[in-house]
Amino acid sequence: MLTLTPICEAELRMQQSMPALLNEPTSGVEAVIPSS
Repeated sequence: MLTLTPICEAELRMQQSMPALLNEPTSGVEAVIPSS
């Protein structure tokens, strides 16, 4: 866990940049996908 791969680092950065999408996946999906 101490050594993070580039992919893990990217995922962590995305999580920090977009915490709202992770906290509310339903709202995030609706926002990302307007067509339902």
